[in-house]
Amino acid sequence: MTAKALYIFILFFVFTAAGTIVHECGHYIPAYLYGWEPALHYAQTSLSVAIPASPALNNWKVLSYHAGGMMVNISIGSIGYIILKKQHHLLKNEYLKAFLIVLTFFWSRQIVILISDLRELVYDSPILTDEQKVSLQLSLPKNLLSILLGVIAIYLCCNAVLRFLPKKEIMPFRVAGIIGSVLGYLFWFRVLGPGILP
Repeated sequence: MTAKALYIFILFFVFTAAGTIVHECGHYIPAYLYGWEPALHYAQTSLSVAIPASPALNNWKVLSYHAGGMMVNISIGSIGYIILKKQHHLLKNEYLKAFLIVLTFFWSRQIVILISDLRELVYDSPILTDEQKVSLQLSLPKNLLSILLGVIAIYLCCNAVLRFLPKKEIMPFRVAGIIGSVLGYLFWFRVLGPGILP
């Protein structure tokens, strides 16, 4: 493994956990501000009050709570992509460019959600994703937001890699990214996360 591939591996490993934490903070902060007594856990934010995903409860507080997590991930990924697109010709440091590409992959959660929600069309699940809750609160088809954001995420992540990486670096990036993400996921959800934020 080259030094750059190792760097990308480390970024994906760390950002997998970081992405989960900031996502949950996106739920925790509005809930805290609304006095809902939230508790931050390694994979979710629990509340002292019940917040059903229902169009009848369509108000900005509930909407901002459910949308908060995804908006944090989307915002971070968008910042990475915008800087990359606007300033790539000025970025002489290849490690900084790789950092911004990986930062764009904060959008990749939406790809996972898209796959999960499409899978639900075959295997029905009673658990709603944040995107489905927001869609229902806006009186939209349940999977509409998941599909729209998922398509945007696929475009941005693919464009960041294919446009801003030399051809010879694309495959090492993919391999390092996949391995880093999988190991980062396992480390956070099976080891570190339950230990520090049960």
